[in-house]
Amino acid sequence: MKKNRDDFSPKTKRALALRVGHICSNPDCEEHTSGPTVVEDDYSNSGVAAHICAAAPGGPRYDPLMSAEQRAGAGNGIWLCAGCSIKIDDDPARYPPDELWKWKVDAEQRAKRRQGQPLLTQTTVQKQLQSIFSASPGQSSRDALTNAVTAVGLHLEALDPRFKVTVAQEGASTRYRLSAQEPVDLSFNFEPVNPELARLDLLRFSEHGGSGHVEVSKLSIAGSPLISELVGEVSGLLLLESERRSASLRLWLKAADGAESDLFTMDGELTWGSQSHTVEANAFDGVFGVKISLPNAPRPESFYEITFSFDPQAWGGRNIKRLSAIEQLWTLFGGVLEDSRLWAEAFVGETTIWSVDITPSDLIYVGGQQAILDYARYARVLADRLNLSLTFEPNQAFSMDDLMLLAQVSEIARGEYCGTITSDIQAVVEWDPKALENKALEGADVALRFEERDGKRVQIYGQDVAVPPVCVEVDVVFPKIMAGGSQRVSLRPMPGAIARYRFLDGKAARRMSEAEGA
Repeated sequence: MKKNRDDFSPKTKRALALRVGHICSNPDCEEHTSGPTVVEDDYSNSGVAAHICAAAPGGPRYDPLMSAEQRAGAGNGIWLCAGCSIKIDDDPARYPPDELWKWKVDAEQRAKRRQGQPLLTQTTVQKQLQSIFSASPGQSSRDALTNAVTAVGLHLEALDPRFKVTVAQEGASTRYRLSAQEPVDLSFNFEPVNPELARLDLLRFSEHGGSGHVEVSKLSIAGSPLISELVGEVSGLLLLESERRSASLRLWLKAADGAESDLFTMDGELTWGSQSHTVEANAFDGVFGVKISLPNAPRPESFYEITFSFDPQAWGGRNIKRLSAIEQLWTLFGGVLEDSRLWAEAFVGETTIWSVDITPSDLIYVGGQQAILDYARYARVLADRLNLSLTFEPNQAFSMDDLMLLAQVSEIARGEYCGTITSDIQAVVEWDPKALENKALEGADVALRFEERDGKRVQIYGQDVAVPPVCVEVDVVFPKIMAGGSQRVSLRPMPGAIARYRFLDGKAARRMSEAEGA
């Protein structure tokens, strides 16, 4: 029976291990994967020759365009410790082929550089430290500091090989980053400054997850000589962080008639405790965010907490033409004000967790954000239609009159501003009286066109903007000749008469100016 997996041959597996010196290729791990057993002529191996692109259909990162020989070849393999091989296959989206190929190349280059070099022992570290701290003033201080930091890290790793230690000098402070290479059991003993408050904080953290802190007068950690040496007994704030997973929120509006319209999807994180979980996500450079907390086991009396955030400070100083998110947020807040319901669906990977109605109950808050977005949206229309360069100002103050004027001007720019005429229009005209009289006798209607001499000036985000003159066209009016020497005309709108507003282009405005000058 033909197998459906393109596995590595023993020769290929051996080559993958030897090309990196039997060291895990994950740059954050670099675990040694081979060593002796109690039997003198035997050895143990914790390494795995892992496939970068899966050996069979349905596997992680499977590439149907590869041939069987390519899948089973050394070019598609990477040497990893057992833990890292499981990790990359459990989360293939986080570890795509390009990332694993980079690990492979970098690991082989590290092995090549190390080949022929002596192993760095504890004795060597101590000699390096002694050499560094007794160095003469004439030596390069930069090299000395680099060597010192490296040597300190190696010294600390020797205290507990279960950790990879990274040391960084930041000004007058030294920062240590400890990355566990395998599960490590630690026990914490601390004395809180306020025991009752600490009990409540720890209970909340246990039940709901997220972040928390406890103020302690004494803290000690047992289980690792490395951590004991670094920490000892300390006091201060014990910061608590629960496990986090990537999550997404999809938002949409549902109208009263059931019609739905998609808005956008936000990236975020899921945190949880024993009683509830929280999805917190944001979009548009952090300008808009949503935080939703729900109980783990829904009950009839269950409720959920929702927090919205809208902070446009991140947009400050940016060209408003490039802020397409203004339209999306305007649609969201506007839909809520028009009685649509706002819904959210939470995902972890491809799995839907829940869908809930998250419509804000505070319409004053919604209206306030909508006004800011109205102003920005009108400004964006004018910038686009009139080819203006406008910079978004998050702290712009404006009155309702300012907003109404900007709305009118932007609607004219879009060609969408019109109104119904209900009263007579009085005008002195230069039309041919006979032509008007004939029109009146024939009972015919005429159309009117009015043109501004000069355009308005409006303030947009503190910038003085001159807009083009406006042309007003009125259709379906009936002329009535008035008595007198001059040709006064009363123009009565017929039912359904509409006045349409638009900007004059540059040529039309110049023709009008020249006619007035003549």
